[in-house]
Parts: sequence; C-alpha cells; structure tokens
Amino acid sequence: MSEALEAIERQARRGPDSPALVVGEQVLTYRSLVDTAAELAGRLVAAGVEPGTAVVLFLPQGAAALVGVLATLRAGASFAVVDPDHPAERLDSVLEVADCAAIVHLGAVRGPLRDVERPPPLVEFTARGRSRPDRPVAADGRHPAYLLHTPVPAGRPKTIVITRSNLDAAITGHTTLYGPAPVVLPALPVSDDGVLGALFATLASGGTLVLPDARELADPRAVAALATRHRTTHLLTTPSSHHRLLDRADLLPATLDLCLLHGEPVTPDLVARHRASLPRTRVTTVHGPAEATIACLAHAVTGSPKWTIPLGRPLAGTTILVLDPHLRPVPPGEVGELYVGGAAVGPGYACDPGRTAERFVANPAGDGTTVYRTGDLVSVDPTGTVVFHGRATTPIKAAPPAEEAVIARPLG
Repeated sequence: MSEALEAIERQARRGPDSPALVVGEQVLTYRSLVDTAAELAGRLVAAGVEPGTAVVLFLPQGAAALVGVLATLRAGASFAVVDPDHPAERLDSVLEVADCAAIVHLGAVRGPLRDVERPPPLVEFTARGRSRPDRPVAADGRHPAYLLHTPVPAGRPKTIVITRSNLDAAITGHTTLYGPAPVVLPALPVSDDGVLGALFATLASGGTLVLPDARELADPRAVAALATRHRTTHLLTTPSSHHRLLDRADLLPATLDLCLLHGEPVTPDLVARHRASLPRTRVTTVHGPAEATIACLAHAVTGSPKWTIPLGRPLAGTTILVLDPHLRPVPPGEVGELYVGGAAVGPGYACDPGRTAERFVANPAGDGTTVYRTGDLVSVDPTGTVVFHGRATTPIKAAPPAEEAVIARPLG
C-alpha cells in the first residue's frame, strides 16, 4: 500500500471518531472517510480500474473529490481531478493522454462529460454498492499516483505524471512542515496539487482538514469565518489570495499559528501587511515545481524583509543542484540554474517524450538518477538557502560533471 495512504488508515485505527475532513456542514470522521473511500474503491475495481490505469475525478470543489483521491489510490490507480466548471478542453486533454478506466461524477451527466465520445465507465459518487475490498489493491511504487494537467501560457498544456513512490517521498517532508495534528484550511481549488500536500500531511498526523466549498473559496470573508468556526491553526493559500484575506484579518481566529504561502512569489509588501495584521501568526513560503511533487523548498520568513524573499531550503528527500549552462556546478554564492533531484522528482510528462527529455535530465553526478531542470536562476547563500534571481534563457549544453555541486542543505 502507498505509505501516504497507510498513514491515514493508521490514524483511522487510532482515532476512528476524530474529525478528519470538514466541508460546510458535512463532517467526516476518520472511520467514515476511510470506509467511504474503501466502498468507492470497490466500485472502481468492479468497473475495471487496476494499477497502471487512471480515474478522472470529474467532481466539484468539496469532499467528494478528496474521497475520490483516497479511493483511487486504494484501487491501485492514478487520479486526475477535473472540476466540471473547468473549460471543456481540460477534460478532453486529460482523456487524450490518460489510460482512463473510469470517470467518477456527481449527479447528472452534464457539461463536457456529456460530449465525450465513447466514454469509459461512469461511476456515480453518491451511489452505493456492496463491493468493498478488504485491503487496498497492491500497486508498485513506480505506478502513477496522479496526473496533473497544467495549462502553459502560449503553449500546449502539459500533464505531469507523479508516481506512488514520488508521493510517499514528498509527504514525509510536508508532514514535518505542518507538524503534529494541525487543523488546516487550504484556501485552494481541489485541482491544485497544494491541496494534496495539505490533505496527506494533515491526516497522516491525526489532524483535521477544513475545505472551503466553491462559494466560500471565492469570498475572503467566508474563508475567514470558516477558519474561525473551526479554530484553524494552519492556512494554506496563494500570496494573491492572502492579500485579499488580510482585508478581513479581523475575522481570523486567534488559533491561527501558521500561514503557508504557495504557488506565487511572495513580496516584502505582503509580509509587511501580514505582520501588521497578524503579528502572532508565522509565515512560511512553500515553493517548487509540480514536477517534483507539490513543492520542494520552504522558507520560514522572519522579521520584515525589505528585498527578495528567498525560495527556501529543501524539504526532506530533496536535493538541489545549481548548475551553469554546461551542467557544471557553480561556486557557492554564484548564480546558476536550479535543478531538483531526489525521490520526489516525477518520471516526466504523459505522452510527451520530447518535453520530458528537455526537462528531466541525467544527474551530472553520474549516479544514474534524474534531475528536473526548473529554468529558475538561483544562488545558495551561506545558510544553505536558495535565493531566486529570475528565469534562465540560455540553452543548456551538456558537459562532463565537475567535482562537486553546490547543494542546498535540507530544511531542519
């Protein structure tokens, strides 16, 4: 079984009646979450889902999508989350590259789903069946865990493949980042991979995930009220959303201990606003390409920086290399291109060998591993912290590896 999934089921055995997932008025205990996921997994297996295949979770913002994530992993398959309100081409693109064995939907078949030619089996989320496997389907760590479809400005979209072993490796670092038994509110769409980090890190340690519904997600006042109602300790959001949320900082609870800012650059202005509005709440930035599973760098922001906010130090299991255009390590403190290595780096892009070969390259250390070329220009300061300097534009030319690369020290 996936270690990430096993950690949640272990918590369900320890505290079956503790709240695991809260969405609106719906509260799923650990027991009910695991049982519901197991029942859905049984129906997926009955529909023909198996390791190596994919399940499209055609589900809106809410508990069903997260139950579907756990159910699909339990069935040994990979998932791709597509919100029914996304543009129709999103579903078409996923189905084009995924070996889709089933689509899970909620209620009436509508929108883009209605127009799919020769769709795979449709599994209605709220239906209930008797089929429930006693244990999760065995799947190899190299089998995909999820597919993340990502639009690319002025280019064709990409579908990132993340394996089960990639997910397990990444969650170790995220669990350390979140700490024990947090109450976490991810103010993000469920299709954002940041929600996965929050889901597994929270539930692996016995915490509670509080998810905004679609209406609440669009309203900073509603997000703040939700955080207060459930005495949230951790908030995960984007910097742009956090700016809007700070307008309603007076509604946030005194229990809020940590704001995790994900997905966009963090500016000194935002930190200054946060310090003025929430002086007792810590700020940590979380950064990294989705190709390295959710995020791979974190930085606990101290004081009120006046210049650039660093990207941070690597999470557990991540290796950072800073290389010149010839794939040679740069001296400490100098600027080079950021490459990410470690067990969380995915195998590439679905049905896109050219793009995969461009971005997933052999580790110049010659150890047989793969590193991901980010395109970010960075340096590593004397504390081992990665500092961003812009985007790379110079083509990379292969060269023999140098003696020793600049390697950022892991967080903690």
